[in-house]
Amino acid sequence: MRRFTRISLLVLSIILLLCGCAADLSGPAMWKVTSEDGGVLYLFGSIHAADASLYPLPERVTKAYGECDALAVEFDVSTLTAENAEAATELYSAMLIQDGRSFSEVCGPELYGKIQAILQDAGAYSPLYDAFGPVFWQLMLEAAAMDEANLNAESGVDSHFLELAHKEGKEILEVESLAFQTALLTSAKAQEDAWAALSLIADHFDAYAASYQFLFTAYSKGDIPALEFAVFGSSADQDGTGDEKLDELLENFGAAELDDDSEYSLKSRNAGMADTAAGYLESGKKVFFVVGAGHMVGPDGIPALLEKMGYTVERA
Repeated sequence: MRRFTRISLLVLSIILLLCGCAADLSGPAMWKVTSEDGGVLYLFGSIHAADASLYPLPERVTKAYGECDALAVEFDVSTLTAENAEAATELYSAMLIQDGRSFSEVCGPELYGKIQAILQDAGAYSPLYDAFGPVFWQLMLEAAAMDEANLNAESGVDSHFLELAHKEGKEILEVESLAFQTALLTSAKAQEDAWAALSLIADHFDAYAASYQFLFTAYSKGDIPALEFAVFGSSADQDGTGDEKLDELLENFGAAELDDDSEYSLKSRNAGMADTAAGYLESGKKVFFVVGAGHMVGPDGIPALLEKMGYTVERA
């Protein structure tokens, strides 16, 4: 057995030497997409909240970004600043309860009490928020869960690349507009989903916070099966997280995602993003395409859709 092990290690060493040019695929997943006429686009899934341990990103990622003419993101969130108060006001105004009632009235005392307690513990509650509808409160709970998981938006991948692009003067392309994002957050489906999510999150907040840490760990390792489980609550290559409560929560959220066939569903948005990416490929512009990691996984993810369109897609 010892002799076999030594020979195997020798063979492995030779293979590694011969394949010294093989890509190091450790860290977050990235794909290189090429067209027949030489068009190149890099797909890099982002996570909107992270921690400092994610940086610096692997050299293969920073090198690919540096080679590109433009950065494409879902939406340039850096424009929602004091300097562009009109855009921020438009987005937040759209999330207000339109009939003048307060959220506590619409929500009911039991659920409101649970949400209030969670946000108070996080130091993120204000009675002024009562003017907003369920989507706003879901976003507040998401922010509290990220904080509980020791993740922050300032370390998010999209924020990281947007800061770089603005600093370097690199062209920034928006895959989805402010108008689309506003419509997404104020659609009837979004309101319906938010009410369901609020109940789940309020009853299982600790598991919900753990889901963000699970997502971050899977993302930082480039673990596609684990990412699929985080997004859809199931994966052919991932049995679960090892935590029954977390598994149940992810399965509930995943089932809601898979049942959604609206124009704002993950599947529909992926199709639109894939079409936009194909347009960039045909334009001759080299683009570093950064959108949420959830858009990259599964049979309806952007890499799979571009491959179905006839482009060459490979992990890079």
